[in-house]
Amino acid sequence: MKKNRILAAALAMLLCVLLVTATGCNEMANMMMQQYAQPQETLAEGESIYNLSMYDRLPSDNADIDPLFWEVEGEKGNKVYFFGSIHVADETAYRLPEHIMNAYLESDSLAVEVDINAMQSDLMGQLKLAQYMTYADGSSIADHIDPELYAAMREFAENEMSSMLSSLGYSNIDMLDMMKPSVWMSLFENYYAEAANLKSDLGIDSHFLTIAAAQGREIIELESAEFQYAMLDGFSDKFYEMQLSSYVMGDVDETVKVYRDMFEGWKEGNPEAMLSEEVDFSGEDLTDEEIEEYTQILEDYNTAMLYDRNEGMADKAEDFINSGKNVFYVVGCGHFVGKDSVIDLLLDRGYDVKQIGGMDAEPYLDMYELPASGAGKQDPADDEEEEEEEEDNHGGTTALTHDDLYSVYNYDLYVEMYEHFGGTTADEDALEGKTTKKTKKTSTTTKTTANDNGGWGGWGSSDQD
Repeated sequence: MKKNRILAAALAMLLCVLLVTATGCNEMANMMMQQYAQPQETLAEGESIYNLSMYDRLPSDNADIDPLFWEVEGEKGNKVYFFGSIHVADETAYRLPEHIMNAYLESDSLAVEVDINAMQSDLMGQLKLAQYMTYADGSSIADHIDPELYAAMREFAENEMSSMLSSLGYSNIDMLDMMKPSVWMSLFENYYAEAANLKSDLGIDSHFLTIAAAQGREIIELESAEFQYAMLDGFSDKFYEMQLSSYVMGDVDETVKVYRDMFEGWKEGNPEAMLSEEVDFSGEDLTDEEIEEYTQILEDYNTAMLYDRNEGMADKAEDFINSGKNVFYVVGCGHFVGKDSVIDLLLDRGYDVKQIGGMDAEPYLDMYELPASGAGKQDPADDEEEEEEEEDNHGGTTALTHDDLYSVYNYDLYVEMYEHFGGTTADEDALEGKTTKKTKKTSTTTKTTANDNGGWGGWGSSDQD
């Protein structure tokens, strides 16, 4: 198998870490996250959130950090605050700056991707999710990926991850064979996060969910656990091979550094650190056809994981803005930076979005990703000049223009899946005209197929193996 380089860590840091706490046991019920559920603290009305025991291990002073933070004021005088989360962190992120905590305390509700804390005590919900984590047809992961990669994954897990796997309940490496690639990916991500001294229980989502639960504050899930699990289970075997190889065939120290650098970039509110670097296949022993195939697979992945979801998140943000309630809106920071991000979509829809934290993110709203060279941000004006130059040089026939890189996808189909798994979009009138919204795609449309379990497999994937 050819070794493909993908900067998996950058995306891993921005996506909801749902599978990290999956454990290995003989019984499916015990395999889930139940042992991680902690007794929930409560706060009396008016009692300070800093009385929670979670603050005992955190610094007593506010951290000198400035994460990305925005607000939109509704016509009724209410405010919706948009705070870019990172799902793994360390103690240096806390205590969060006073202006961020004050905005949270002024809010009526907390909106998150998924209530991961509540899921840990929902045994029936965990059992329902098992269909997306394990093979039910008698096959194993060895039947779905390249033998060389499978051997490398086992070797890496045995040599590097044995202690972590044991703590999660995997007493034997063979127990992982029944697990689907998304579980392996999550375990690898957990390993690299720990190697970078970052912890999921210190993630921003978990922090606010713990506080909101103790206060009895309304928690709104923008998506659902099943929606996210089905999405992670819906890509092609070829994509999983690409992603898994980046964990076990790449430079371990370099990957750990990517995690750490992204966290440090999050603390200083650097939009550039939240944008994924473009994958460069030029140094690989690949044919032009293979490069085109792998590039398309990554574009489908980005469409499903970011751009389609951003549309639904922006719809919900509009609901909040028009509701008259103050809402503290926390999702992965990657959903707030770059073109077709939630912030970019709200600006396109005419909302006055005010940035109140982090470095100036406006120059990055025209960017999907950084150049593969990693040389720093590129001026959007340079992109336009390059496109005009290419058109002049090639007569507009062989060069790809900006518009060529984007094609219409089926937003109605996305809404159908989003609502099927518990997500909530804006009303039907607000959705009119959005079926032609353009995202970073080239030639394929978002595809949804039903699997034997009644879930949705293959969503966003153009190559079902």
